[in-house]
Amino acid sequence: MNYSFKSIDNNIKYPINFNIINKHTLKGDVIKSIELTDKNTGTISLPAGYYLISVTGNNYQPTVEKIYLDSDESVSIELRPKDEVYRIYKEVDLTNPLSEDMDLNLKMKTAGGDECTVNYLNKKCPYAEYTSDIQLN
Repeated sequence: MNYSFKSIDNNIKYPINFNIINKHTLKGDVIKSIELTDKNTGTISLPAGYYLISVTGNNYQPTVEKIYLDSDESVSIELRPKDEVYRIYKEVDLTNPLSEDMDLNLKMKTAGGDECTVNYLNKKCPYAEYTSDIQLN
């Protein structure tokens, strides 16, 4: 498995610690622990199977990635700064809430202040994608 880390601001802050767990659960056995101090790519030899990669770092939110390896593959893990905030909101017309479709809107805001809202009208934003609607209202 080849691994690499990316940060939203393209500036990785070290150290980064990650554990490779041998199942898709945090209760699996940690088979490899690595602390990166100066580079963000590398290679690890693992047999085919299901793995969970748990990533932590002083400057980043804890991240967990599920992977399945059946051959040599590359895994890229996105690191999110600890001070980054997410908000999920719902807009409802209180005068007649049954007159509109009550879809979830996911509003994304970058560190630079750019905003994007994912919903049934705008289906793609960085790091988010609208996939389907369960039913009307």
